[in-house]
Amino acid sequence: MLSNLCVALLLCLTACASAFASGNAGLLETEKPVKLNVMLPAEMAPYHFYQQQSHEGLLVDYWRLWGERSDISVVFNQHDISQRDVALVWTRLNPRAGDIALPILSLQLHLYYASSDGDMITQQISQQQPVKVGYVVGKGVLPAFLHQGKQDLSHIQLVPVHSTLGLLWQLYQGEIDALLMAHSAYKSGINLVLLDVVLAHHQLLNVNMFAQVDASHGELVDWLSWGNNLIGWEDKADLMDLWVLSEDLLWWLLALVLFTYLVLRAIVVNIMRAMRRKPLSLDDCAFPSFNISYDGKYLLSYNQSFIAHKLAPIGLLPGRQALPDHLLVLTSIMAAGQEDGKISQQMLSMKNVAGHQNSYLLNAKRRGKGKRKHWFCQLCELKTEVDFRPSDSHRQMLLAMLQSHITPACIKDKQGVILAANAAWAGQFGLKVKDVIGKKDADLFSKHEFALIKPIEQSVWLGKAVEQSEFFIVPLTDERGVKYAIMSVKYGEQQMPLSQHQKLSWQFWLDGCEDIFSLYPDPIALVDKSGLCLVVNDAFAEVMVQSSSEQIRGKHIREFLAPDKVEWNINQHQSLIEEGRSVKYEELSFLPDGRKVWFEVAKSPYSLPNNTGVGILMLARDISERKQTEQQLADAVAKLEDLSFVDGLTQVANRRCFDDKLQYFWKSCVREAQPLAVVLMDIDYFKPYNDNYGHQQGDDTLVQVAQAIALSSKRATDLVARYGGEEFVMLLPDTDKRGALMIAETVREKIEGLGIAHAHSQVAKVVTMSLGVVSVVPQVGQDPMKLVQLADKALYQAKESGRNQAQFYRPR
Repeated sequence: MLSNLCVALLLCLTACASAFASGNAGLLETEKPVKLNVMLPAEMAPYHFYQQQSHEGLLVDYWRLWGERSDISVVFNQHDISQRDVALVWTRLNPRAGDIALPILSLQLHLYYASSDGDMITQQISQQQPVKVGYVVGKGVLPAFLHQGKQDLSHIQLVPVHSTLGLLWQLYQGEIDALLMAHSAYKSGINLVLLDVVLAHHQLLNVNMFAQVDASHGELVDWLSWGNNLIGWEDKADLMDLWVLSEDLLWWLLALVLFTYLVLRAIVVNIMRAMRRKPLSLDDCAFPSFNISYDGKYLLSYNQSFIAHKLAPIGLLPGRQALPDHLLVLTSIMAAGQEDGKISQQMLSMKNVAGHQNSYLLNAKRRGKGKRKHWFCQLCELKTEVDFRPSDSHRQMLLAMLQSHITPACIKDKQGVILAANAAWAGQFGLKVKDVIGKKDADLFSKHEFALIKPIEQSVWLGKAVEQSEFFIVPLTDERGVKYAIMSVKYGEQQMPLSQHQKLSWQFWLDGCEDIFSLYPDPIALVDKSGLCLVVNDAFAEVMVQSSSEQIRGKHIREFLAPDKVEWNINQHQSLIEEGRSVKYEELSFLPDGRKVWFEVAKSPYSLPNNTGVGILMLARDISERKQTEQQLADAVAKLEDLSFVDGLTQVANRRCFDDKLQYFWKSCVREAQPLAVVLMDIDYFKPYNDNYGHQQGDDTLVQVAQAIALSSKRATDLVARYGGEEFVMLLPDTDKRGALMIAETVREKIEGLGIAHAHSQVAKVVTMSLGVVSVVPQVGQDPMKLVQLADKALYQAKESGRNQAQFYRPR
């Protein structure tokens, strides 16, 4: 019997007058005790509970609560009673062989330590190396459990500390390796939850306290178990909170201080970054970039790409200059963008100083304040023509479209510039058609008329046609579906019978569509809901049907399309009309001469005039060249991505590639709980080598060293990268300390074996290398760059130890 662990409990059982009739049927045959004499020693020294009075403690409170719940009188007695007179009940940490034991209370002992020291602490515990563990004096139950537990924990060196704050300070100073804290098996205290946030932990020991009797008095266990079941987990948790856990305010203050520190540090770091951030210069931009005045009338500055694209006139002096004539198109665009303060993806077409017409995407952003306010602009040249401003042929097509309308009609762009109009529309203002082309609608309408129509046009630009009793407005899109203009038609008074007007209007409309379609270079056709071809141009007939436009105009698509395509097209057209949506898809066609041509086909519902129904407008565009360009671009992008991750001199991975792979393998090793190793290498005395042998020979040496390191890596997952200057790094997934040191030593031997002469080295007569090695098992929440920092420290230790060697990181 362990004298320093037992508490003698004397049970005096007094029989009741009648059989016990409580709720537990299994105990009816025995007599319920009415009194329990508990034998206590003079002190609770064996358990070292924190007590204010000699008879207070965890076990005292437990048995007192047991008596209250079981309705059995519990009396604590300090008189010695012979074992021959009564049966004894012992309270132990571990059961004694041959006795009957009942667990009554449970604890878990955890070690808390800094996350950066986690691998070292775990290794020391598993190898039973000395570990200094601090605990708060007064919570002496913890060391008692350590010394009396089953496990051999003699390597745990206990360091008593008088306060929690002192305990944290000694951990921070490195005077102790870890903290010893107890978890209740029934719940965790608030402080322990906070500890889990700021520190890593290791479960050291599970501790159970047993009520134990001699085997000849086994029926007593039934009563002890019955009384123990009456004490709920909440009651046991309260006992643990009272005698084991510490619910003070210190951890809350510590968490507040830590949070405040992190916030202030983040603010300071961001401020320092902002102060170091270099303002964006025009010469840093790859695209033609320039600054113009906020009113769009003056060119302020531009970069070299602006000159290379021949957008700057020859002899233009630096500084504020009047906007050149070929850039005057920007003035109206800048004025339209002043409300938003930015212009995004604005398509425009303009000539350069050489007279070549080019298409661009304009992006602009307002900068500066007050008198310094200006526009920062970038142009991206497009290789395909953009229908933003109409060409001469396009203008003729628009005019032909408007001539089909008897009533006033016009077409204008997003800035309100009139692109085309018919005589009826120009006549409203007493002008001719040539006099209104190029003018803005705000200069023609009265303020009242302009205020009424502008909001309606803005909704049309969003893609929705508007029809009212006096007019209708519809958006116009190019073959890519980009809205470049709107058409406004005003209803006039009837000057002829309705049937004659509708017939004439229909004929005008068909003739206008024929003229428009004939000017359009790409295949285009219009069919009604039933599949009758109303209008078609020669390009559509020749390329899509291999026929002439006269042979298919006015005929059903069944007469000129392949049978397998007829039903598919009719069903598709009906679906588009019913749902009111458009569709765009790519189609591969085989021409009679054997050529394969890719077409981009766009289909949209189109309202026919005079309420005659809805048809389908079909446009096809040859995109074979674009398909070829896209494939070439994809190949170029793939090659560029490869180049962006390769060091140009040594042809091994660069720093950017290493950083990306480090993040990837870190997450992978976290999921799989596998080690990750980093070897950081530096050529010994490389600066004297460069200074004496020349930079060209220095570059040749770097190439040879990189190749030797790469040959030392056998696995496909290993990464060799140039970290900067003469520093190289190896990333080794699934590699422990032993494997990482083995690879590092192989690299060192290969470099020394190259035999590159170095008469100015203080280590050897040839080029050598120092290597820092570290290997850890990544944990969730840790910073991957911490691994590189540890490798750098190991490299420093290798240099301190004489260079030309590999050193594994040793904490100091």
